[in-house]
Amino acid sequence: MNQARESSRRLADLLHRERSASADFLVALADFDRQRLWVQLGHACLLDFLHWELGLSRGTPRWSSHFERGNLVIHHILRTESGCDPNIE
Repeated sequence: MNQARESSRRLADLLHRERSASADFLVALADFDRQRLWVQLGHACLLDFLHWELGLSRGTPRWSSHFERGNLVIHHILRTESGCDPNIE
C-alpha cells in the first residue's frame, strides 16, 4: 500500500508540474505572438510557427490534452491576432 501511495503522490506532483509548465508555455506563447516574433523566423502566422518549429498539429483540437484550457486562448490568438484559422489542416 505504501508503494501505491508514494506512486500516487508522485503522479500528482508530476501532473501539477505539467499543468504549471503548460500555463507558462501559454503565457510565453501569447507574448511571442504579441511581438509577432514568428514573422522574424519567416512564418506567415503563429499557426505556421507552431506547426513547423514546434511540431504541433495544425488542428487545435488534436493538441495534447494538457492544453485543453489553453486551446480556447490559443484558438483566439490564432484567429484574431495571427490571421490563421486553426481548423485548417
